[in-house]
Amino acid sequence: MRAVKFYALCYLLLPLYLVPLFPLGVFREHLEAQGKIAGLGWLIQLIAVPCLLAAFWLAHRTACHVAIEDRSLISALKLTVRDLRVCLARLPLVGYRFYPSKNRHNDDHSRPANKRQGNPKVAS
Repeated sequence: MRAVKFYALCYLLLPLYLVPLFPLGVFREHLEAQGKIAGLGWLIQLIAVPCLLAAFWLAHRTACHVAIEDRSLISALKLTVRDLRVCLARLPLVGYRFYPSKNRHNDDHSRPANKRQGNPKVAS
């Protein structure tokens, strides 16, 4: 039963990840209608192919989190983005931009309870 749920989610989530490709297609059609820059249409197609493959991968990972790990959809989307960050962090030239920064998290939950501001020490 999990396999059916997994494949159904894969096919239902795929359009969610294909939405960002829609403006690329519209822009390509607009360029072809004007006929000014024909080479840019090929460049857009070269950009669209990795985006299409990434959409399939993202839908697969989200479906794995929901169907196999029994996560909620919101939790699965967050975990999928985390998986994406881990994969992008492995890229040679730009991977360092996807590592989590220590200075980025300044909320109270990232510090121990005794170092939070506004929490006086309780003397016993």
